[in-house]
Amino acid sequence: MKKYMTEKIMARIRDDAEIREMSVFRHWIMALSAGYGLCCYIPDSPGIRIPPVPDGFDMANPRMEVWEGRNVREAVAELLPGNDILSRSAGFALLNSVIPDPDGIYDGESQLFFEEKARHLKTCFIGHFRQAAEWREKGFPVTIVELDPKPGDIHWNDAAGVLGECDMVFITGLTLINDTFEQVIDLTPKARERILFGPTVPFCDFWFDYGITTVGSTRILIPDLAREFFAADGSSVSRAPAGALKKVNISRGVLCG
Repeated sequence: MKKYMTEKIMARIRDDAEIREMSVFRHWIMALSAGYGLCCYIPDSPGIRIPPVPDGFDMANPRMEVWEGRNVREAVAELLPGNDILSRSAGFALLNSVIPDPDGIYDGESQLFFEEKARHLKTCFIGHFRQAAEWREKGFPVTIVELDPKPGDIHWNDAAGVLGECDMVFITGLTLINDTFEQVIDLTPKARERILFGPTVPFCDFWFDYGITTVGSTRILIPDLAREFFAADGSSVSRAPAGALKKVNISRGVLCG
């Protein structure tokens, strides 16, 4: 995420917020400050040619204890610009542990609220998602844009044309890690709906100032159950134990309006 955006979102952090816990799992980073925060951790993130962890980090130790007790704002300012994936992801987990709840929250899978629109609107997904592939198989006008494309997908480098014509775009939170978020916004001038979603996304109305119409993220409801799932290499929110995690959303104005 760009420095000026980082500074604006950090202004929402309480001055006295401290890191109480930061744990690294195979697929996740879990942080505790004012509350629990989460971020996907994808060491082989496509499009990021930087190390997965900082020099000297011991992956056998699931706690980033060196950060515990530190001021959250100072830690985020140091971690988000990091030159490794772990540091950037830890920064987003911390943001998600301290940003106050927005108004107008509703539960559910972000993509499903837009299924009817996806039947007829030109739709692009930034990232290969199961829902996107299912809609494409049903004949919806859906294009999947990927840095690591699967059969039928379009490579990011070749996607300017379809992005420029799309009416609706679903944007993975990974774009915040690999610094492509602003490019997606710039490349989708005709989009009436831009949905930024995934556990990495800081859950707040901050994104409405940057062309996003719906924000989807994930909350930790039962920390011990979630931690057990993460420690067992659980990788998908949808497969987490019942009640451990919850998908949440906010929309600018009327949903799908």
